[in-house]
Amino acid sequence: MKIPIYEAIEFKKVLQEGGSTKPWLVEVSVSDSTETYVVKVFKKDTLNQYPAVANEVFANILAKELGLSVPPMALVNFSDTFITTLSNQEKELIEKDIIDSRVKFASLYLPNTQIYSLLSSGLDKYDRAEIYAFDNLIHNSDRKVIKPNLLLDINSEKYYLIDHELSICGIQGSYLTKIQRGEWLYNFKNHLFFHLQYDEKDIFAHFIESLRHISVNCLDKAHHELVKHGHRTPLDSFKPYLQHLKNNSHIFEKILYRQIRNE
Repeated sequence: MKIPIYEAIEFKKVLQEGGSTKPWLVEVSVSDSTETYVVKVFKKDTLNQYPAVANEVFANILAKELGLSVPPMALVNFSDTFITTLSNQEKELIEKDIIDSRVKFASLYLPNTQIYSLLSSGLDKYDRAEIYAFDNLIHNSDRKVIKPNLLLDINSEKYYLIDHELSICGIQGSYLTKIQRGEWLYNFKNHLFFHLQYDEKDIFAHFIESLRHISVNCLDKAHHELVKHGHRTPLDSFKPYLQHLKNNSHIFEKILYRQIRNE
């Protein structure tokens, strides 16, 4: 898919509920109108350590391809004109080269949502199972009880997965060899939904069927777009991994069932 690229036109505020990266709420220009996006302003040091922007983009695309719900995403550019409108505190982060200057990952702001908790209603066991399977697939280490990174629409039963910068990182070329030897290194016991009861024998069936039919080329356009804007991506190591699990989805399914049955 082609990722839309928008220009930032107005800074709203820093979202304090973010993690180590405090996202910015920014108004962006979309055609003849404006929309509000949550922009991840990653530090340059962070992106030198791992490709957080690409991880966010890849996870967003994969989630949609596999039938899970995520906010619409975009890449946002901070022009010189926009930077001059910032307060001294935000402007200093950019001028001192702390915040990375390349296009930034952003997702549409969803005002009518609340952060999920285990006491929340509106998320059934099949949704929880699919989210659990998805995070296993991308090795997302950042969806926990204390930090769900999961939003619920307060007016419906719809959910949205957010914040996937710490996904995919551990999936290197050598990891595929480990999988073929029967190793699985994802720390699933820390996952938000690991301790819930999944009694149905086919609880992961829909996700596995979606995995069987996914196109492993679905990330290619995004990869080229990101590279064009100077971002590195994990495509070279992640695509063979995805192809292997697509071709051997029955093995991945067994891994999931072994986890929840404590085998």
